[in-house]
Amino acid sequence: MNKSLKVIIDKINSISKDSIFSSDFHIHTNWTDGLNTVQEMHQSAIKKDIKAILYSEHVRAKSKTWFSDFSKEVRNLGQ
Repeated sequence: MNKSLKVIIDKINSISKDSIFSSDFHIHTNWTDGLNTVQEMHQSAIKKDIKAILYSEHVRAKSKTWFSDFSKEVRNLGQ
């Protein structure tokens, strides 16, 4: 094995599982393909102790008619 590759692998293996936070960077809401609201998905993530989420809605030509409202809803979470 290449020495520099071994150093990288050893470094990765030394990272504590506790220092890596849980995340979900592929979430759809009922704005596009999902079944739940933005708020429901946010609350579910909190209950599961997920530290970071990303709403990955499908943007299409017609998205300009709803995206502004969707983004306002996301920005207002937790307020």
